[in-house]
Amino acid sequence: MTGAPRAESWPDGVRPAPGEAVDLGGPVLPPELEAEVVSALTDAVLAQSAPEELEVFRARRAELVACPGTVPRPERDTALGSGAEVVVLLAPYVVAAATAAVRFLGKLVAGATEEEVQPMLRTWVRRLLHREPADDTGAPVPAATLRRVHDTASTVCRQMGLEDDDALLIADALVGRLSLAGT
Repeated sequence: MTGAPRAESWPDGVRPAPGEAVDLGGPVLPPELEAEVVSALTDAVLAQSAPEELEVFRARRAELVACPGTVPRPERDTALGSGAEVVVLLAPYVVAAATAAVRFLGKLVAGATEEEVQPMLRTWVRRLLHREPADDTGAPVPAATLRRVHDTASTVCRQMGLEDDDALLIADALVGRLSLAGT
């Protein structure tokens, strides 16, 4: 991943201002639970696809999760070397994509009957947060839903100005992690 947005990848050719937030939809979960789920999902995605970036994310977790969808401000001077500069650029995109995915899935649950979806969501969240081991009783997230989550995540990353290839890689990693949490 290159991590740096290109001018032609910004919607309508207009670059979002640093600190300007992209709309991720309204929260559905209580703020503490959303922050916990987004953090766990972001942590899992980075651990799988960019383990060298994980410690920097963990150091800045509260700041990044508190402002999901905010256009990152590149940091040029860092004591951690060139690898840390990439994290500063990519972690906000992963947080935004994870937040959008969690909110999207939460809205699906809110619109469904409790008997149908609530048990699946509880099992999925517990597995994602590693509070419950995987077993054969939990239903996986349906493939059609994962496609919609992928579209949502990649759209958010593009709206934040990330290149198409990088937006798709983040969406792929996010959906991959969600599909593992459901099995």
